[in-house]
Amino acid sequence: MKFVVILLIVLICYIIFENFHIFKSKVNIKKDNVPDYFCSKKIAFLSDLHIRNSKFNCRMILKHLRSRKTDMIVITGDFVSRHIKNIETAEWMLSELSSIAPTYMSIGNHELDLSESLICALKKAALKYGVFILDDEYIKLAEDVFICGATAKNGCYRNQNGGYKNLADYTLSDITKALGEKSGFTLLLAHNPLFFETYVKWGTDVVLCGHIHGGSIRIPFVCGLLSPERKFFPKYSSGIYQKEKTIMLVSRGIAKLRIFSPKHIIFLEISK
Repeated sequence: MKFVVILLIVLICYIIFENFHIFKSKVNIKKDNVPDYFCSKKIAFLSDLHIRNSKFNCRMILKHLRSRKTDMIVITGDFVSRHIKNIETAEWMLSELSSIAPTYMSIGNHELDLSESLICALKKAALKYGVFILDDEYIKLAEDVFICGATAKNGCYRNQNGGYKNLADYTLSDITKALGEKSGFTLLLAHNPLFFETYVKWGTDVVLCGHIHGGSIRIPFVCGLLSPERKFFPKYSSGIYQKEKTIMLVSRGIAKLRIFSPKHIIFLEISK
């Protein structure tokens, strides 16, 4: 009984630590066709910040980013929480990020749930500080090198009744209509990793995703337990996945309560 109590105390202490600490992960993705543009780039990969009013997580993120060389910052959606009343803290974070490195961001389901006035204010603030919000858009970084942001629509996350049954698919037709045919070497920012097969069909070289929060509760050394769609054992929850010529890296993100699914910033290198 004493051992069980001690174990429970240790577990509780770890969970508290895990939820108030951001870990750093270093990942190197290797592909034969990587252009020279990326070979020297240090990329900081963030996801699911879910910013509201508190700057607590933001300050920890900025500290990590400033602790090492960072050439590019990418954020794969849910930068803000759907529950924000204003963008004051988000705008402050955008200004801080842009002072560190060029910053690129895709749209997540929390941004999709914002009112029209709030999403417009967020995009206006991003424009003010030179942060690129890629809402079904792409930017040419160098000759035959592109960064894209794909936005899966609201129906892919919740149905018309706000539930999680019979969700819409995100198809090859959807991404092609949004971004055109894949061209050159493409780094795709796409919030939802559950559409990996679509990203593969489109032909992207590297896709970065978040959304799943590592499964919120992870079974150590095995898998994540639950997706935001209330589905058990999501197929893609954290780490590197490869199919055909496409590599997908899924972040556990930073916000939300989690157990054995540590918050992290990924410091990414893409090389030959």
